[in-house]
Amino acid sequence: MLHFFQPVFLAGLLLTGIPVVLHLFTRQRYAQVPFSSLMFLRTARRRSMRSVTLHHLLALLCRVSGVALITLSFAMPLARGKPWGAGASRASTAVFIIMDNSMSMRWRSRGATTYDRAKEFAGGIIGDAAGGEEIFITFLCGKNAGRVYSTAGSGNAAAMKVLRGSGPDYCDNDLSTALKDAVRKLSASTATERKIVIAGDVQKNAFRFKPLPRPGFPVTAMIVDASGGTPRENLTVAPAPSPGSLILGVPAPLCFEVRGSGGARATLSLIVDGVNRGERTAGPRSGGSGRVCFSVTLAKPGVHHGEARLAPDALEADNRWYFRLEAREALRTLVAAGRDAAENPASDAYYIVRAFRAANAAGPGFQWVRASLRSAAELPYVPLREYDAAVLPSDAGVDLKGLKRLRDFVTRGGGALVFTRGGDPSAKSIAETLFPAGAGIRTRPAAQGEGAPGAGDRFIRVETLARDHPIFSHLGEGLAELMTARFSGAGSVSAAGPGARILATLQGGEPLIVESRLGRGTVLLVSRGMNPRQTSLALQPVFVPWLIGACRHVGGTGTRHGGAFQYGADFSVAFDKRIGEEIELRAPGGGVRVPLAAVDGERKKFTLSDERAAVAPGIYEIAASATGRRLDAAAVNHAPEEGSLERASESALRKKMPGFNVVLVPWRWGKDEAVDVVFAREYTPLLPLLIFAATLALLLDTRLSNRR
Repeated sequence: MLHFFQPVFLAGLLLTGIPVVLHLFTRQRYAQVPFSSLMFLRTARRRSMRSVTLHHLLALLCRVSGVALITLSFAMPLARGKPWGAGASRASTAVFIIMDNSMSMRWRSRGATTYDRAKEFAGGIIGDAAGGEEIFITFLCGKNAGRVYSTAGSGNAAAMKVLRGSGPDYCDNDLSTALKDAVRKLSASTATERKIVIAGDVQKNAFRFKPLPRPGFPVTAMIVDASGGTPRENLTVAPAPSPGSLILGVPAPLCFEVRGSGGARATLSLIVDGVNRGERTAGPRSGGSGRVCFSVTLAKPGVHHGEARLAPDALEADNRWYFRLEAREALRTLVAAGRDAAENPASDAYYIVRAFRAANAAGPGFQWVRASLRSAAELPYVPLREYDAAVLPSDAGVDLKGLKRLRDFVTRGGGALVFTRGGDPSAKSIAETLFPAGAGIRTRPAAQGEGAPGAGDRFIRVETLARDHPIFSHLGEGLAELMTARFSGAGSVSAAGPGARILATLQGGEPLIVESRLGRGTVLLVSRGMNPRQTSLALQPVFVPWLIGACRHVGGTGTRHGGAFQYGADFSVAFDKRIGEEIELRAPGGGVRVPLAAVDGERKKFTLSDERAAVAPGIYEIAASATGRRLDAAAVNHAPEEGSLERASESALRKKMPGFNVVLVPWRWGKDEAVDVVFAREYTPLLPLLIFAATLALLLDTRLSNRR
């Protein structure tokens, strides 16, 4: 049986047709000459023609054979069987098999999944292992993730049983931990040959880890592409920034990304509470993703759930994205200021609180935001899950503990509107805590002599605005009024980096309002306080609609509120309410029911940890055990990166695994071939024989050509 190390070169066998074509078109032509009689020449002519024809056919055969043999040499064939003169002895070998059973291994082609082929490969290695050869096997995902099985302890049959019972599962692990386990196990082995076999699809996402430490011994890492090396097109759906809380009766956008490669397109459906809310044709654009948005209006308060569903393709596991929504009468906003500050005309809170009161009395459109006061000292202990946004006045005096709590709130999908002022010692802490490193927010102390407008301080006006941004676009004619507002020259922000968006600048180019994403939430930073010593905006009518719009923006752009979890990981949900009955978690489809008994005061908190299986994608309902009343829901999803089937290059693999002898096997092997490659036995390389035969054929052709 022949196997080829580089089968792609077999396409070169088509070149064998070139000598045939040249032979047909370059045959020697004979001129016809009149002659009196051919009676005495016919016998000689027959003998001569037979000799010439045989000569030409032999030359043609040599040329075709030479081209074919050269092509086969490039394909590097191996013949199953012992090398010439080799005995039957085997070198002792220790093999550590890493089974990549992540979600991408469910990709199906030619009637089988990628994982089916990986199991066939690994089964061939385990089944043919001899007594002196030790086999280890571990799995990347599922209930066996991280466990190492050894044929030395349980035998080949037990390892085969574990392998046959495995399948693709949900997790977001990379290969780093498994490779470290492999190095640790093989370092203790006394085998002559030590090898690591990664049976997977060479997906780039699985090799996203940092470069590994060099092993202290020679080890070969064979990375097998069980997908067969064929091009793989796949579409996956992932979330785009959308509100986690919706206001009753108010349309809100729900957006998703369709990622993939190639020009494939599919239908994306939106289902909310079991009802189809619309369909869109979607597909990746430049950059590998396309954005699709639906307009959703919820008429009932409480928790809602749904899914964005793509038409099935070769990898169906990533064609759905589950989400949880909460419909409220208004966005709930926390103002970090005490009662005393709210009654002090020199404080930001005085004008912020009065703006919210004016909004509540203004009618529809303004009552969508409701504010409550909590002192800055309470911020570390306030149940922020009850709120959508937090407003931090410039004189709130929040300590580092409170800022870290606010950062966690934003990271999980909340929003923060933060006012700062020049000279504020907490401005630097705010920038460092609430903005990611890439935002590049730089603060500076205020100039001396701050005072009220007209008291001798330098006041400047707005120079530029991002008029199409949601915090400005609803103002209409109020934009002109905003442009006339005066701001103190003593600001807190001197510059912002590429990771932040500047929405407004003052005369001279100094940033006034800066926006940045932090985790799943949004932060707006205003470089002036909202009191007459810092700005006249707090006294202008446009301040009320601007403040409401800013709170709606930061509180409505996060993806939050208990719904967003990733598969394969434990998750927890806390209830900040009194529940006078036992509750349970209901898995998708009404399957497993897990009682939730952990109680902490008025907070019921549970963590799902099932040893038997990972937490699979779907909607998990939290309900009362006795009555079945639904209290909440959680959405568990796949990692969007798993849907990318992009392969890692061989050069990238070598960089990730320095010191390893990396061998990329980009074709599908059967059981016999697996044994040949891994144990390096019972095969004969035919390359020397082919080179010798090709040389002989070309020399013979030269000899025949010279005898014409």
